[in-house]
Amino acid sequence: MKDTTSIRTFSNVLNLSLRCDEDHYHEYVAILVHYLQDPEFQQTVATPETLEKLVDLMLDFEARLTPEEVQGVFRSLSIQTDAAKLAAEDTTTLLMLQLINANSSISASDAFVNNFSIHSPVVKKIISKVLVLSASPSTVCACVVLGNLATSDEVSIKMVEDMGLHLTLLDILSSQREPALLYAAAGFMRHLVFPSANRTVLGEAGLIETCCRLLINQDPSVRGEAAAILCKLVTGNLQNIEKVVYKAMPEDITPAQLVGVDVPPHPTILYHIASQALVPTTPLPSTSMKNAMVEIGRTIIAILRFLGQANDEQEVEPVSRHMFATPLVARPVARLVRQRFFAEARSDGLLGLGLMAQSHDGAAAVVAELKEDDKLLEAIKEFAVEPSEEGQQVGGSLGRDHQNALVLLHGLTANGANTMDSAMKNDVESLREELSKSLT
Repeated sequence: MKDTTSIRTFSNVLNLSLRCDEDHYHEYVAILVHYLQDPEFQQTVATPETLEKLVDLMLDFEARLTPEEVQGVFRSLSIQTDAAKLAAEDTTTLLMLQLINANSSISASDAFVNNFSIHSPVVKKIISKVLVLSASPSTVCACVVLGNLATSDEVSIKMVEDMGLHLTLLDILSSQREPALLYAAAGFMRHLVFPSANRTVLGEAGLIETCCRLLINQDPSVRGEAAAILCKLVTGNLQNIEKVVYKAMPEDITPAQLVGVDVPPHPTILYHIASQALVPTTPLPSTSMKNAMVEIGRTIIAILRFLGQANDEQEVEPVSRHMFATPLVARPVARLVRQRFFAEARSDGLLGLGLMAQSHDGAAAVVAELKEDDKLLEAIKEFAVEPSEEGQQVGGSLGRDHQNALVLLHGLTANGANTMDSAMKNDVESLREELSKSLT
């Protein structure tokens, strides 16, 4: 499909489709999307002239949709991983879906990165689409395309400081209900949070509170993106950490009702985040999507990392005390250790528990989880001694998980002795001695 004849045919059909030949319009679009299913062909059409025509075609096709067809496209964008459900949609809906997917895929190609910037005319046209008040299916495409451009700190910072695109995304994330649109907008926003220079600005703009609301969304992919954004917002940023730890959760959110857990009188954002990791949810449509439980655990670990590495000029001890006074704060981290699906997240959880155990308050929080879950210590032992991809012995040194388990057990012995009963003390000490034998 990459030969000269195919490219010329595609170009001719594209030009014909834009001339509004009503008798053959849908047939032209069907031919175009057939070509665009080929990833290699997508590379060849990632040129300024062709992509601008494809964007024009997408917008023109969308303008012809009825309100019912628009809802059908949104629905298809959310269920496109389910071939059986997708087959029930009508031809017009599927053609619009394929146009959106094709333009989105082109923007993920190397050719797109090489040929376009935020100053390209077609990109400016796409930005104007995001800025319109009435969100439509093509807004999903716009978010994906712009998110694929925001792959460097320089571009992401310009999008926030110079263009204010984060404000538009906040409006979308706060006012729209379509899962596909929320997922795409959140994915774009997550790219904008990568540069550390953007995190304070985004926190002050209300992104933390917006993510709190997205955490209670029924769509698991939206919840996962929101949790991943929160993780980035608190990474290396004391101002955002203080907001999460100290500030009350938004009043328009009802705290999660968890079995055996009493909601504190004044629940904070941190309590809300931690409790949302424990709320049952439906499976993600794809394993490539962010998992809310995992990302919330990593959010707490990111806070722990910062507090543990803070310099003398940063007053973090009160933050740390307040954090460990938050009910359930250790449970999402412990859940990372207990789950078996994500090996890297399991390692992160073991590190997080070890970081907690380096203070008396943190060790008490870990001990509370050991009491709540009598299989947690067994899971720690199993994970610390089982073979891993890295291997438990690498060049004569202990593997990372083994070392982190020792750090955790030493911290519990040193800082949590007063909160453990004799049986737990013996179990912790026995495991510490067993793992320490590897050092000799």
